[in-house]
Amino acid sequence: MHKAGILVLLICVALSFIQCDKATEPKSHNDLPRPPAEVEKEVIESSNLFGFNLFKEVIAREDPDSNLFISPLSASFALGMAFNGAALQTRDEMRQALAYGNLTTTEINESYRNIIESLTQLDPAVSFEIANGIWYREGKPVKQSYIDLCREYFNSLVKEVDFQDPAVLNMINDWVSDATHGHIDTIITPPVSGDLALLLANAIYFKGGWTDLFDTINTYTVSFFLHGYGNPPINCRMMYRDDTILYLENDLFRAVDLPYGDEAFSMTVLLPNIGYTTDNIVEQLTTENWAQWMGEFSAEDIRLGLPKFKFAYETGLNEMLKAMGMNQAFSRDMAQFYNMFEDNVGWIDTVFQKAFVQVDESGTEAAAVTVIEFYDGLPPGLQANRPFLFVIHEHESGTILFMGKIANPVWLD
Repeated sequence: MHKAGILVLLICVALSFIQCDKATEPKSHNDLPRPPAEVEKEVIESSNLFGFNLFKEVIAREDPDSNLFISPLSASFALGMAFNGAALQTRDEMRQALAYGNLTTTEINESYRNIIESLTQLDPAVSFEIANGIWYREGKPVKQSYIDLCREYFNSLVKEVDFQDPAVLNMINDWVSDATHGHIDTIITPPVSGDLALLLANAIYFKGGWTDLFDTINTYTVSFFLHGYGNPPINCRMMYRDDTILYLENDLFRAVDLPYGDEAFSMTVLLPNIGYTTDNIVEQLTTENWAQWMGEFSAEDIRLGLPKFKFAYETGLNEMLKAMGMNQAFSRDMAQFYNMFEDNVGWIDTVFQKAFVQVDESGTEAAAVTVIEFYDGLPPGLQANRPFLFVIHEHESGTILFMGKIANPVWLD
């Protein structure tokens, strides 16, 4: 399916919030600061379900021979902040796309806050950082209640700015560069539309060393066989290890689970069996199957070969989110972000994500930024959905016959 298709698949799901229980206990797994509450587990499951759905939509639109890499968690945080600004049908559609189910807004927000507090402190041997930022145009009336909510639950930076000032663009780009340790350095470039009302961003950074390192002396150049018949193999640098590793084999794939640091985080590699492709695994990628697979690993003495790789990836998410049921948020005529803007005018113009990943003998470094751009320019045409004036006049002489103001369009029989 992809040049490094299985490595693409594994990273989407491997940098999970917490390592699922295995049949064999990890060596020295750090416990969470406190056991996650049931509602937090629901939010995590919702985020994972959203992630699987989003991953499938991205794959469906991507060239089958290209690598891809996304962060469902980053997208979930950014859209979670946007969700708090939505109302009515727009909010309902976002709830559906984000797989929130019947969770209350308070439960959702408190769980996001707890996820930030717990995961960023979970493993002292792993760096895991989450940052959120909101910048809105000078004079755009953003509700104080929305600002307060994002600061309280998402620890978000919030600033009123002039998007036409190059110094402001530099400031925003510096923020994302700092949040991703220099791996992503630009999310906004001139010229900036005067209709840009609000820019919302989430950044995630992960760096973890393997619990058991690969020795560089055992890295060799070998052939990597591409997807599709007739494609010649390419050379890649393959890391090798002979070790006792958590391993799973079934009719669809073989898999290993490779821990980082003190084993709170791990990477799960799923290699399709001969006759199957990564597409076949993706078709079976559900929260139920994932939970079942994670419970079926056992410690085995195996020889592991894993390619080194390093690349950046960028994708727009508009069409994927629309396919998941989130349509009204992108309509300038119908979007209802009434909990965000005092003037009730604003819609999502663009959602995109930039990501970076590097896997080598020492471990994994990964970063992602999800950006949501809200616009508020008036659409072509006129919809008289607020108080207006009207004038009835004669064109030839210019005589005005009637003038009126409609503050309440009553219809009296």
